[in-house]
Amino acid sequence: MGIGITLMAAPALKEQVLEEPAKGVQYAEVDEATGRRKSLFRGETAQSISNQELQVTGARLEIFTDDGKTNLIVVAPQCIYNTRIQSVASSGQLRVSTGEGQFSIEGEGFEWQQAGGQLVISNQVHAVLHKGLMDSMIVATQAVAASVSSNQFVDIYSGQFQFRTNVVVFRQDVRVEDPQGKLSCERLSATFTEPERRIKTVVAEENVIIEAGEVRATGEKAIYHLTNDLVELTGNPTWRIDKPAVEGRAEEIAIERKGRNFHASRGVRMTMPQGSLGQGGFLNLQGLAPTNAVPDKAQPVEVLADDFRFRADAVRTNFNLAILHGNVQLNDEQAKLRCKTLTISSAAQGGLTKSAVAEGQVVVEQGRDRVTAEKAVYSAADGAVELTGKPTWIVRQLEGTAERVAFDVTNRTYRAARNVRMRLPPGAFGQTAWLLPKTGVTTNVLAAPAKAAEDHPTRPVELSSDEFEFKSAVNAGGRDLATYRGNVVVSDPDRMKLSCGLLTGSIIAGTNQVQSVVAERDVEIRILHPKGDRLARGDKAVYTADREEVVLTGEQQVEIALMDAEGLTRAQGTEIIYEGVADILRLVGNPKVTTAAGEVTGDTVVLDRARTTLKATGNWKMKLKADALSKPEKIPLPK
Repeated sequence: MGIGITLMAAPALKEQVLEEPAKGVQYAEVDEATGRRKSLFRGETAQSISNQELQVTGARLEIFTDDGKTNLIVVAPQCIYNTRIQSVASSGQLRVSTGEGQFSIEGEGFEWQQAGGQLVISNQVHAVLHKGLMDSMIVATQAVAASVSSNQFVDIYSGQFQFRTNVVVFRQDVRVEDPQGKLSCERLSATFTEPERRIKTVVAEENVIIEAGEVRATGEKAIYHLTNDLVELTGNPTWRIDKPAVEGRAEEIAIERKGRNFHASRGVRMTMPQGSLGQGGFLNLQGLAPTNAVPDKAQPVEVLADDFRFRADAVRTNFNLAILHGNVQLNDEQAKLRCKTLTISSAAQGGLTKSAVAEGQVVVEQGRDRVTAEKAVYSAADGAVELTGKPTWIVRQLEGTAERVAFDVTNRTYRAARNVRMRLPPGAFGQTAWLLPKTGVTTNVLAAPAKAAEDHPTRPVELSSDEFEFKSAVNAGGRDLATYRGNVVVSDPDRMKLSCGLLTGSIIAGTNQVQSVVAERDVEIRILHPKGDRLARGDKAVYTADREEVVLTGEQQVEIALMDAEGLTRAQGTEIIYEGVADILRLVGNPKVTTAAGEVTGDTVVLDRARTTLKATGNWKMKLKADALSKPEKIPLPK
């Protein structure tokens, strides 16, 4: 579409004074070099109202292109033509249209000046233009641009209109309306290329509001570049999407219609509804622990980043991608996510999140709980988050590292695999080390100041294994369950070391204290004590914290070796029960107790360490060493 106004009055018209109305007046401006008409002014009647002004009724001004085609047509019921300054003006109505009908405009009160080639309409402007002109300015704010019928038009309303050479400007309460959306601002201008006379850019300024379907964007300035189909919104731009309810602001917004791309840069701040990343997701570590807190109203999630992009997924066409980059932060009422890049995949219909990937120095914090990794992948289908890249975690004071960690919030579990290393609070495996008497029990072990380390543990318990699994109390019969598999080693510094193939701990919900522990497969328990160590080996060991009891069983044989001031004591059987409260060993299944003094066998053998007594029942037998009665044998524990 091209627009050009170049009316020139004929010299004879300047000198002529019409005393009576003249009918059917017509004046043409001709290019002397080519002989082609540049403009044609007609009127039904014309009458002089001064020596330089004519009052014309039924006025029609036609502007031609260089090749002789009609470019612009101006029609007014009446106007005043000034022969001195060569202008046309009226306080009445005006209608302007292009030769091809691509553009028309109406208004009240206008003035056109030949010298500046300027047309001004001062009141009640209503323009109608072909849909192609304003299509992208509105539709580009939508994630998917709708196909537009070739016969659709756009309505523009404003208080004023101005045209000069290659620029048109709408001013005051500008409103642009079409079936795809609305645009409002205080100033809307369009520039044209030369010599093609095609629209180059469209600029909306001052209180710009763009509405299209469920999208609303605001700013102080919006520029639409036709060459690359791009809209740039600046001046504290904001946006809002109704479904899902996402609001945001940045220093600059760019919208590319053809690529269905939305780009916000510098100082991006967004809010999205609670649960946008699924009911579990990155921000629900506390879902692994019971809570009674029920918020009255879910607050939105705050999102910050340096850069935000929204576009259609090129591979999965029914999905959209939201990409946050640079200092990404998600702040929930109870949790926080930090990373370098966050990519969210959502359904094109409904906007529900299907997956999310956080990368680069990923940190999730919720209360005292904290998880870090280089990459975290969330899947809404199973409500799980998988962390890789040296993941670490502190969940309910359980600290750990591994090569891979997976949180299943739906089932309230999490798992770690490969090179699992963990730390538990001091005393998590009991206030008294296994196979040692409970504090305060009288025993033949000599007292020593160093024994305080046994009674009051102060150093964390360290564990290692190939795999780890934690199940929260809801799915574990009222008790949290922690399971370690493969090459399990438990180290309670200065107290105990345990190794086995499988370890399962039952933890009282809401605490970090082990209620019971089951160790299986090549179990070895080594107890460190200031005045004597203890060693136990078997197929299975069951520890019960409230009774300070350890039950060891073995398909072939269980063995416990105890070193104290009296020397080395060995206890064997298929089952050995150690009662820490009373410091008693109970043996069944071919039991045998061997000391420096000799050995005792029977159906059942009970060794009371606190009272230094030995009892055998059933078919019992005792063998004593004569030379051992006077001097205890000093034999170290087995290696």
